[in-house]
Amino acid sequence: MTVRVLEYRGDGGYYLGDPALELEGVRAGPVARVLCGDADEPVAVAVRRVVGDAGARLAHDVIIAAPKPVSVLLATESDATARRVVALHERAVDAVHDYLVDDADGSRGAARGAVAIGFTHGVSRLLDPHLHTHVLVAGRGAGGEPVEGRSLRRRARSADALYLAALREGLPDATGRVAWAGRRGGTHVEGVDVALVAATSTPRARGGRLERGPAKLRPTRAQVRDRWDALVASCAELGSLEVPTRRTAAIDEYRFAGALGTGLVGGPDVVGAWAAACTFGERPERVRLSAALAAPALRGATRRPAVVVADAVGVGVLGPRPRDPVDLAAWQEGRAALGRYLDAGHRLGHLADPRGASAATWLAVAQLEVDLAARRLGPLRDRAVARGHPRGRGLS
Repeated sequence: MTVRVLEYRGDGGYYLGDPALELEGVRAGPVARVLCGDADEPVAVAVRRVVGDAGARLAHDVIIAAPKPVSVLLATESDATARRVVALHERAVDAVHDYLVDDADGSRGAARGAVAIGFTHGVSRLLDPHLHTHVLVAGRGAGGEPVEGRSLRRRARSADALYLAALREGLPDATGRVAWAGRRGGTHVEGVDVALVAATSTPRARGGRLERGPAKLRPTRAQVRDRWDALVASCAELGSLEVPTRRTAAIDEYRFAGALGTGLVGGPDVVGAWAAACTFGERPERVRLSAALAAPALRGATRRPAVVVADAVGVGVLGPRPRDPVDLAAWQEGRAALGRYLDAGHRLGHLADPRGASAATWLAVAQLEVDLAARRLGPLRDRAVARGHPRGRGLS
């Protein structure tokens, strides 16, 4: 997970005491940014308002960390490129914060209006490149209502997918390198050596726990550059992974269905699955809009079977859902037309081969062809229509 939500009851010294000098010159502005609240208020004052003078007030520490192949770019690229990588990360952090605190789905305890400060750092405790931001979120919203950690954690997995999709989408412009989601969901970056990724990853103990290393250090930019240059020079080259064929028009429906899983799913599950299914990434606002279009019934706490949202029948007839929200809306209209065809009792198999069908079915097939053509979805004969489907009922 690249997005984690922890409780915090400290006095803020952990954040205020680290100037993150390792990012001097490649981070725009100081270590801290006020994400929600009075942007002109001194950070130390904002932190005290969040945690209280004695540090006894509950707050939330939302940790948003770039995957290692992205963090490694801080060590291998020029300062100009590293600056664009940090800026991309912080834009993605902003999108994650907006998503986590959004109460549009009726989540109780959402943090809309709660003071939030982001602290962006560039190293791990072992001084390896580790681009990450701590977002300190107040335990109460603007109206004094409590911010429930459970509500934030409920969205953490989908926020994770949203953040990674934003990185994959923006990395080509920032670095000239393609980023994509691997078969197991990991992030890969074109030209980043796999040996260097391994060498800069935090080791694990035999039981699988991360080895935290020594007390936190506060190196200068020059010190970490010397360390990173030596590490890169000493690391044997194993090569990078081959960039897969890029398909940008549609989501990966297999990945979407796999991310949804089985059982009942809600709106955040669809957001996370849609983001994961954009293999080469997508802008967060488009992911959220597309997820709402793909599952319009999942509002508030409503849940539906994952198989309904995956919609194998609709995808089999109409093809994979497009990433573009405008095109997706047209796809959904075509799916509604398909639903009307099935609800009228016509066989799915007759869409591929209407021979032997009744006159009413021939007419219904022709009407569906017209409906799809009006939405530029193409003729049915060019689509992978499932055969032998039982009469009458669609899945949605």
